[in-house]
Amino acid sequence: MAVFSKFLARPAAAPLQAIRMDRGVNSGPLKKRRLTIRAATTPESASLSKSTLRKTSKAKLESRLSKLGLETSGTKEVLIERLMMASQQTPVQASVPAEPQETATEEVELLQTEVARLQAELATTTEQLEAASAAAEAERLELGQLGSAMARLQAEHKEDHAQLLAAEAAAMQLQESCNQVDSLRAKQTSLADSITLMQSLLEEKDSEIELLKRQLEEFSVRAPAAALAVGMEGGVAVADRPAGSDWDLPSSWRPAVPNKPSLAGGVPFVSEGAGAAANTKDAPLKSLDIAKRHTTPLLLALAGAQVTAQAYMAVRSSLPKDYRFVLDATALATGCTLLALIG
Repeated sequence: MAVFSKFLARPAAAPLQAIRMDRGVNSGPLKKRRLTIRAATTPESASLSKSTLRKTSKAKLESRLSKLGLETSGTKEVLIERLMMASQQTPVQASVPAEPQETATEEVELLQTEVARLQAELATTTEQLEAASAAAEAERLELGQLGSAMARLQAEHKEDHAQLLAAEAAAMQLQESCNQVDSLRAKQTSLADSITLMQSLLEEKDSEIELLKRQLEEFSVRAPAAALAVGMEGGVAVADRPAGSDWDLPSSWRPAVPNKPSLAGGVPFVSEGAGAAANTKDAPLKSLDIAKRHTTPLLLALAGAQVTAQAYMAVRSSLPKDYRFVLDATALATGCTLLALIG
């Protein structure tokens, strides 16, 4: 643009040499166009050459050929060849008049218009550049703010991550607690079933105890009659033992009867010390009291123990191992109850 300004600042009346300005403009009507301005006093034939004609538009070449009376059809190269042949045959200055001054003025106006347009584009580009610079600065500031926000978010993310880990640990503990509660509920259900089973067993034991009580009452009624089997003969206590019987009286209260084969079969036998005992009046009463006192509790204890043992073994064998300890405790309590009743 400075070259154009210098060119436009020159006076128009000064003689101009052939100035050729090459412009590398990529837009506009003067794209890579070379302008040639010649002085009015310089003959056109002196500057007429193929290179100059190639720089001239086809319309101007056709105009020159029409002024010379030549044919204007064909390509640009054909028109140039015709002009070159015509210039060699006749002087161009005499046949072809010089270009009018208005052509140079129009080209100058075009240049001025192009310069104005370029200046406007430059101003627009400058404004766009300033706007882009301002936007870049704003984006830079925004980027800084985003960096600060990112750092803050990272710190918050670390805190949230720590809280998340704590929440996961709490959730795991809660799950473990729930599992423990479920296991305790299962144990509670199992214990409830065990309690129900034990209650049913206790009811059965109570019924068995009632049955044993009735049997004991019946046996208590029959016990005195059985005790009379040990009678008195001649004022001396004798033992009435049936022949072939496996039953025998305990040695703690059995009368002094020697274990001899000759005395078997229910034959009464009087001990050697019976003479002194026969003289006492209360000897039969003492023997009967001993029989009652020892025979009745022993028989009751044996019968109760036998029935209880059979029932206990039957029930215990039918239960699983986990419930046997409860049955053992129940049996122990039942035994204590029986002992208390017998005592």
